[in-house]
Amino acid sequence: FEALNKLGDLSYIQKDFEKAQSFYLKCLTIDEKNIQVFLSLTNCYIELENFDLVIKLLTKYLQITPNNVDLLLKLAEVNEKQKLYEKALEIYNLILKEDNNNFFALQSIAKILYKAKEYNKSLSMFQKALEQKKDVEVLFDIASCYLKLENYIEAEKYLQQTIVIDSLNYKYWEKLGIVSFNKKEYQKAINSFEKVINLTESNLSSYNYLAMSYNYLGNTDLAIEYYEKFLAKEPSSK
Repeated sequence: FEALNKLGDLSYIQKDFEKAQSFYLKCLTIDEKNIQVFLSLTNCYIELENFDLVIKLLTKYLQITPNNVDLLLKLAEVNEKQKLYEKALEIYNLILKEDNNNFFALQSIAKILYKAKEYNKSLSMFQKALEQKKDVEVLFDIASCYLKLENYIEAEKYLQQTIVIDSLNYKYWEKLGIVSFNKKEYQKAINSFEKVINLTESNLSSYNYLAMSYNYLGNTDLAIEYYEKFLAKEPSSK
């Protein structure tokens, strides 16, 4: 059993999902009720986009272990991948009835609400998730909510926390630059967007923001320089 499970894990890591699923299926013939192996099998089916089979199998296993949080999380994830957001929300809320502090359920509900542009509700759920786990991506998502709500002071506060945790993630600097730009703090915006370009030269919007920021500061030469760089990388914008 252990050898088959290990072979399944190795095949999954190598992205050979067909082979991985065959090993996991062999494992389940030995121990049919092993939830962790079953979840590994469902991950293979998800990667192979066999969503109907995943839902069928999850429903079967939930009859064996009703309200199993791991199975419910997987079922919600599958519905999300199919953009069945209302169904996913229904399942995540069911999980919270079993475990009202479940980080993944709170975070996932918040993300769905953000996609639906319900930023105040999304913010509330992200904050509840953050109470359970100080996660850098949740900090970033909270900042994104505040940005959408045009609360730039709070957005900046949370972005500063993300940068303290991971100063090499360009998207944190990019979002901070956008916040500074919206606050009309153009030199601070320039500092952030230059940091983005140092981390990844492929981020086109940073060149555009740099051009606009220098223009607002009256530095026409640098504004033109960055706009030309933007056009060179994105000719369709000419």
